[in-house]
Amino acid sequence: MDVRAIMTPEPISIPGSTRLDAALQLMADEDVRHLPVVDDGRLVGVVSDRDLLTVVGWLPGPGGGRATPLSDAGDDVPAGSRSVAEVMHVDPVTVSPDDTVVTAAVEFVLDRIGCLPVLDDGRLTGIVTEMDMLVSYWRACRSGLLAGDVDPPVREHMTREARTIGVRTTLEEALQYERSIHVRHLPVVDEKRVVGMVSDRDLRAAEGARQPGNTAIGELMSRAVVTVGPDDPLSQAARLMGTNKFSALPVVEDGHLVGIVTLSNILDHCIDNLREPEGAGPP
Repeated sequence: MDVRAIMTPEPISIPGSTRLDAALQLMADEDVRHLPVVDDGRLVGVVSDRDLLTVVGWLPGPGGGRATPLSDAGDDVPAGSRSVAEVMHVDPVTVSPDDTVVTAAVEFVLDRIGCLPVLDDGRLTGIVTEMDMLVSYWRACRSGLLAGDVDPPVREHMTREARTIGVRTTLEEALQYERSIHVRHLPVVDEKRVVGMVSDRDLRAAEGARQPGNTAIGELMSRAVVTVGPDDPLSQAARLMGTNKFSALPVVEDGHLVGIVTLSNILDHCIDNLREPEGAGPP
């Protein structure tokens, strides 16, 4: 299977002069997390929502409605008026449409990046994301075209010692903890029960929006927790993560947290298993 089969063709791109708040709003409107930056027809960088959230932040809209960029909230020096060129990742890793999906998976794992612009003769023709990889893996398992033990139980690839935080952990404490252990998602527990999830995106958004450091994580976490069991097939975890755009799922057995399965766990498995038998077509 090659990258062409799973990439999003003709992706939305922006020039480097785009304001940060405009870029973040575009991501929200188009439901994307990465934007290639193109100037004079040439790819010059990539910007992610993680890059923008720390700088711009979000304030909740009235009545839980549409969020408002912090730069529109009356600051003396609007953070959102800065340009994308100031925060983008320059010289991004790229792939070609003819590269294999395995090649893309290796790049995701080794470089810890969330997307790969696809260049054909120097022209941006597509983008492939970690979520594309998850959906590709799930479809490959469903098709039955892949050989070998391609769909093992979650317990064989989950991280058993899941790092957690409590509902009363403060934002400041959570930021320090997340940065010290370099994880993207933390299950939030209350008396050993998983009651929420908090991501580095949540923490960056709160920091960018200048939430008080003593704000309890219980006020910031997502309460809509999706879980898997240790004996569920790994493709089930990939499907849930890909369709919901989650980067991690708590693994729960008999009501207790027994691990966490992450994007990296599944991508590691994909590197060895997203290969087609000779003569097979794409799923």
